[in-house]
Amino acid sequence: MPRARTGTLVPPGADGFWRARVTKDKPDGTKTRPLYSLGTTDMAIARRKLARLNALIMAGRDPHDAAIEVGTAERVKDYAEAWHARREAQGIAMAPYERANLKRHALDAIGALPLCDVTPSHVRGILDDVAAKGLKRATVEQVRGVLHRLFDAAWRSEVIEANPVARVRVPPMREVRKERVILSDD
Repeated sequence: MPRARTGTLVPPGADGFWRARVTKDKPDGTKTRPLYSLGTTDMAIARRKLARLNALIMAGRDPHDAAIEVGTAERVKDYAEAWHARREAQGIAMAPYERANLKRHALDAIGALPLCDVTPSHVRGILDDVAAKGLKRATVEQVRGVLHRLFDAAWRSEVIEANPVARVRVPPMREVRKERVILSDD
């Protein structure tokens, strides 16, 4: 049984981009190890892209086509998975709740978008949808909070230029406040 394909990260050259070498099987039975650009200057992103490249190749994709797909901008869903894995490894107690809130309310809307293409209007639409479902203001604030933390991490690691959530506030909501009732023993 052949060993699992892992590939090798090649440090940046003159252009500053990380590259990967992955073994490619030719139809005549020989093997080559061509160099594929990962389109990033960040080592952590390069590692994630190499893992995605290997997964695509193991799924039967042509290495050249897989490298083109991996070289494109990172998707929100992929970045969120890596971000959640880091937070859970750090032992952050609210990480499972953050994952659930993102999956339930946000990833359907923006998961397939490149991380750099998410705009405040996307975020505003997500928060408006959550509010329209009739959920409480605290839930809407939690969804905004997890989106803010996710995009803040991307901004701090210089994957995006600005945090699109920073310019969005929780939409105004009308909450029904029940009158306080004091019970008696009668």
